[in-house]
Amino acid sequence: MEQLLETFPGRGSYFKDLFRLFGNESHSFPSSVLIDGASGTGKTSALLNFLEQSSISYAYIDCIECYTSKMFFEAIVNKLYGHELTPNNNFENYANCDSAEDLMDVLNAMDPNKQYVIVLKNFDRLHEIEANILPIMMRLNQFVPVLNMSCILIASQTPLNYIGKQGLVPTMTIHCDQYGKDDLLKILSKQNDRLRRTMMDIVNEGTEDKDKRNQRLQILEKLDERFFIGYFSSFLDTFFSICRNAKELVYLSNANFPIYCKPVIDEEIRPTELRKLWKNMELPFKMAMNTIYCRVEQKNTLKISKENDHNGAALSSTKVEVQKLELPHYTKFLLIAAYLASHNDAKIDKRLFVKNHGKQKKRLQNIRSKAVVSEKFSTQIGPKSFNIDRLLAIFYAINDTKVSLTSDLLVQISNLVRLKYLTFVSGENNIVDGSARLQCNVTLNFISMVGKHVGFNVRQYLYDFM
Repeated sequence: MEQLLETFPGRGSYFKDLFRLFGNESHSFPSSVLIDGASGTGKTSALLNFLEQSSISYAYIDCIECYTSKMFFEAIVNKLYGHELTPNNNFENYANCDSAEDLMDVLNAMDPNKQYVIVLKNFDRLHEIEANILPIMMRLNQFVPVLNMSCILIASQTPLNYIGKQGLVPTMTIHCDQYGKDDLLKILSKQNDRLRRTMMDIVNEGTEDKDKRNQRLQILEKLDERFFIGYFSSFLDTFFSICRNAKELVYLSNANFPIYCKPVIDEEIRPTELRKLWKNMELPFKMAMNTIYCRVEQKNTLKISKENDHNGAALSSTKVEVQKLELPHYTKFLLIAAYLASHNDAKIDKRLFVKNHGKQKKRLQNIRSKAVVSEKFSTQIGPKSFNIDRLLAIFYAINDTKVSLTSDLLVQISNLVRLKYLTFVSGENNIVDGSARLQCNVTLNFISMVGKHVGFNVRQYLYDFM
């Protein structure tokens, strides 16, 4: 338990629930267990580590990889029997399972003195194969009563809705909470040695003379834990309010660390001058906030270009990304509407999207509000949250053709969430009733190019540019 908690900080209650259900060899397993929670909370990795350290035989199946029932059943049998497909066995499965009856015959022949668990990730994909597969998996102990076996379903967002619609009720439910700030700091701090080695590799690849390179390497070796904690604390102060996904935060922190470390190894700023280091990271962090979840690749170089060069490179990268983007016509308008909702105040929607909104008096306070510096522009501060009703209202306002509100539009919103262009802030299970709140994660350059593809001028509807 202690080793698991050290590897997965903040998952104490999660592991307690797992030990309660699967930690006692003399107890019978529940027929089915649903593990729900937001993405990036360690649901799957923590569960698999728990099962590895136990005496339970398990099969982990990602249902996206199984597009027929035969593949799904045979994958379960191969994993439970520890059978690997290799050239030595001509890539043949352990047993042929053409139907659920064949699977039950193979399972009933297994050792009844052992414990078994089948873990299904993305289990909502099973309904695309056959409608009865998921109900069978959730009632395995009724079909194989001689075995102590359980099926664990791992859900993120939409699968919960799918279970409710099908009327399937799992025996037990375990909720995996989002990470707290202290937990994320511990997770990021595990990257210290990796970041140091990465910086050393970057220095060794440089073209400077040997003495300069050795001097930089010595500085990197002397960086203590306080330096890394200072970086991760500054990083979380910026990103914690808009992202709790541990994988994404690890990626972003690793991508921006070379920029943070450069003035230190160049001896321009001392490692203890945290305020100066923070000021140096304001612009890179703002740009990273606009590209969060988009995974814009950054080159590993110690040469930090000027802002114009950096923007030019980002523009070129964005242009390539948009050219590869294949979205339906109305989905692009939904993405544009989401960006406008994230970067405009709701109070000015009437002025922006309603033709006869009335005249606006040029009051002194309005004139002064126009004289803001660029750092206060909403397009640079970061995205704000919005609800589904406002998103659809803007969508209908900017779309010339009449589109009826159908389930297809709501499905397209879910697809944008799946692609990480939109992120749930709250109410991820309540798209239909309109109580969900989202935010848009794409950059201004990205959405401007999407607008060009559909003949829409995005800047014309952004209050920052009016």
